[in-house]
Amino acid sequence: MRMTINLDPKILWGFVSVLTLIVVKTLLTWVIAWKAGEFDIREAPRFLISNVLPYCAALAILAAPSIWMPELANFFLGFVALVDAKYVAEIIDRAKAFFEIEIPDEIAS
Repeated sequence: MRMTINLDPKILWGFVSVLTLIVVKTLLTWVIAWKAGEFDIREAPRFLISNVLPYCAALAILAAPSIWMPELANFFLGFVALVDAKYVAEIIDRAKAFFEIEIPDEIAS
C-alpha cells in the first residue's frame, strides 16, 4: 500500500480558521474579565489548558491522518465546521456582553 501526502490547503485553512477563532474568543473573554475587574493573570494558564489546548490537540489529531489519507479530510473539515460554529456563537455572545447589548425575548424568538 502506497501512502501519498495530501497537502490540501483546505486542511491548513481549516486548522487556521479554528485557531483564529480560539484566539479571538480567548482575547474577548480576557478583555471582558479585565473590564469587570475579575481578570487574574495567574488563572490564564489553567484557562488555556482547560479551554484552548483540548481543541488544538483534537484538531491536530484529526488533521494528521488527513494528510496521508485524503478520504479523512472530509471528516476533519466537518469537525472544523462544528468547532467554528461553536466559537462564532461564543464570540457573538462575548461581543454582546462586551458592548452590553441585550436583545428582548420578543425579538429573539
